Amino acid sequence: MATDYPADWDRRRKQVYQRDGYSCQNCGASGGPDGNTELHAHHVVPKSKGGSHKTTNLVTVCKKCHEAIHGNGTAPSFKAQLSTEQEAYATIQQATVPFNQLEQRFELISKGEYSDSSSEDAIMETIYLAFEAKKQVAQVASSEVLESLSEGESSVIRRWISTAQEMIGLYIEIVGLLTDGTEEPQCTECGEIIGHDDDFCRGCGAKLSDEQFKDSKSAAIDEEKLDNKFERFDKYRYEFNEVGLEVTAAMAYNAGRNITAPWDHCPNCGKGRTVLENDKGEVLCLFCNARWEKRRKKWAMHRGELEGEKKSKGEWDEICRESAAQFENLDWEQKAELVDTNIEELQRDFT
Repeated sequence: MATDYPADWDRRRKQVYQRDGYSCQNCGASGGPDGNTELHAHHVVPKSKGGSHKTTNLVTVCKKCHEAIHGNGTAPSFKAQLSTEQEAYATIQQATVPFNQLEQRFELISKGEYSDSSSEDAIMETIYLAFEAKKQVAQVASSEVLESLSEGESSVIRRWISTAQEMIGLYIEIVGLLTDGTEEPQCTECGEIIGHDDDFCRGCGAKLSDEQFKDSKSAAIDEEKLDNKFERFDKYRYEFNEVGLEVTAAMAYNAGRNITAPWDHCPNCGKGRTVLENDKGEVLCLFCNARWEKRRKKWAMHRGELEGEKKSKGEWDEICRESAAQFENLDWEQKAELVDTNIEELQRDFT
């Protein structure tokens, strides 16, 4: 191990693996007790840029994704770039890496588990994370990426970019509100500014207590404004993930895996542009995880509301139209309830 790592590095990385459920936060591959994928602890803010070895600055990634992040390899969900379109989608998928980390940090904030939010390290890590995501989105927005895509595909990517930019802006605003409500701790004896690692006041020499640091948290945080921004962030996060599934489907169509789309919308949930069919006649909706299998000239559903039903393409097309109309009438929270949270692992099996 490199000498610049702390002596308890092994313990720290294992804590991070456990916190992240022993799964890669980029591609979802499982390691630890439930899988055989080699896991690494990746620094959100690189060590070369002042990033710390604290667990708040670490995220679990698999070996292949870790190498891809550092430019030494290709993430497992990438395929050989056989065309300009595939290169464009590879760039898009690479841009999702910091967003997966951004989601993890947001979960800590929204649950009130944003520990040590007043420390310079935590603030630096969080702001760096947001701006790293912003940089990746800017790369996707470049004309070199979008000009190779069809009008329909580029429209989806532009929605993805717009939503991502809104997410980043709100994320920075939320961190700003949290840090605005934090004041530097002062010694209660002489008023000298004290550090969180200080045992004694540098001004008067008084022994410092934990209570003095607790008092440093001001009541100035605008809770109503913070709640409003959390709610807006949740909405944008859902939209970002929804469009991301459309991007994933489009990438599958262009990855040389004989993936096609039997229907424009899912007959089960009504979501558009997320249904895939592989060369074995297996059909999957990336949104709700409904499943079909083609048997001669009919498709039999074996996961979904019409499980066990076997219908022709025309019959499923009719159901698609009805489901699509119902889906459009749902608000974002109702749509979010239709998403299958286990889809990533099942999707890997499918493709």
